[in-house]
Amino acid sequence: MQNFKNLLLLIIFSSIFILSNCGEDNEDPAADQTINNGNAEGDSTIVLDLDGDGVLDTDDACLDTPSGEVVDDNGCPITDTVTETSLQQENFSEFSISLSGSPHPLAGIANGAYTKPHSPYGMAPFIDFVVNTDNTIDVLWRDVSNNKFISKISLETKSLVEEINIPTKINNQQRFLGFESLGNDKYIIGYSKDNEFGDVDAEAWYTAFDKTGTELFSTRLWGEEKQTNTWSKGQPSQAGSALIRYSEENDFIVIYLAHTMLWDDGVRHQAGWLGFLNSNTGEILKNTSNGSRIGNGWFFSHNFDQKGIISSQNTFYSLAHGDAYPRALGIGVWSHINGFEYGLDYYEIKNGSLGQNKTLTTTGDLTELSNGSVAIVYSTEDDRQVRDLKISIIEMNEPKIEHEVWLTSLDQQYVGWGSKVIQYDEEHILVGWNTFDNNQGTGSHFILTRLDGTLTTEAHSLEKSVLYPAQSFKKSADGKSIIFVSEEDGELKVHVIDIN
Repeated sequence: MQNFKNLLLLIIFSSIFILSNCGEDNEDPAADQTINNGNAEGDSTIVLDLDGDGVLDTDDACLDTPSGEVVDDNGCPITDTVTETSLQQENFSEFSISLSGSPHPLAGIANGAYTKPHSPYGMAPFIDFVVNTDNTIDVLWRDVSNNKFISKISLETKSLVEEINIPTKINNQQRFLGFESLGNDKYIIGYSKDNEFGDVDAEAWYTAFDKTGTELFSTRLWGEEKQTNTWSKGQPSQAGSALIRYSEENDFIVIYLAHTMLWDDGVRHQAGWLGFLNSNTGEILKNTSNGSRIGNGWFFSHNFDQKGIISSQNTFYSLAHGDAYPRALGIGVWSHINGFEYGLDYYEIKNGSLGQNKTLTTTGDLTELSNGSVAIVYSTEDDRQVRDLKISIIEMNEPKIEHEVWLTSLDQQYVGWGSKVIQYDEEHILVGWNTFDNNQGTGSHFILTRLDGTLTTEAHSLEKSVLYPAQSFKKSADGKSIIFVSEEDGELKVHVIDIN
């Protein structure tokens, strides 16, 4: 009887102990993950998950996973794996196109007053191209007399399809201020003109036309004022770039170029000019509430180089190279409704002084990545033996530098103009650059990085090719290759990099 009482008391105390622990937080993840695998037959084998990763120890191939790690079905941590790939000689091919004239050779560019490979100044492209949906490319090229031509080339047959007619009024003018396709065999080209006062290259004009050479519209941005007037704008792209970008979805055109303006100190200073046009009429877009022009007429003082792309959000991402106010490389975000939205100075220039026209830095290029970030390449001599190439990955929602990686470490030859960047596949970025000895090109080089800019393999070099300045890599319409175009022996040379 006494034994029965003792047993009854033991059961009562045990029940109280169990109930008193119900609902308490337990900091031991293994205890939280204890599982009773009891069955109807009364098998109450206890199977533990001692590392608390959600996978039972009997199935866990990694029994000591650190707390908080995300694991796979085997209980092992999942890492951000990247399928490494590399560029091989078989990725590269090229073909030449004979023309009625000869494109401007590299040597003439590399020895120009404002276009030397180490110059901070940008330039309008000597060879540029757009990709069409039928896997052709329209290549605009200039000869040594600055005559302009557009050649349609098939990437499939590797042949010239046709020559596009350019209105005579465009080829009769001086400076070239950019080229873009407006789709459906329509194009736009910018150029300078003398104004009625005889001021040379004072006016900036943009003419749209179809492939027969029929003019669709012509728009003058500025330059009609006498250039001795204070605050008069003029000299488009004299010591800088000029580009045109088209948003098919929102049907607007972006114009971004260097220009000068006469200030009240009697000096013509340089900056960037950015604005938007209606792609159907050529009308300069203005704010509907106050009538002011959308854009900025003085963007980055001493803005030496202008680059930009239409983003996936149909905004415009601009690159600027400022030697004064600010003295930095910067990226800006613009809309055709509100103009400038926000920006980031992603590199503060260290060499030289304010307005000295010497930055020892070259702008490079940019591309938008599939994750929404932007990859930018540029070269600088700051803290380096010679001018080396760096890639910066920029988070654009709240702009900040996510990653920075030096891609070269040179000691004699240097990285000059022509650097390019594009997303290669889902996991990699393709970067290309030229090296120079004085003004002589010594080859172009190509490398793949991960999306954070870290290197995956060594660079692949091509001794005889060159990446022309003010031209970007572009993907073919079928997405199977990356294209760039150069000149060799008086012919256009189309370079194709196959995507693995």
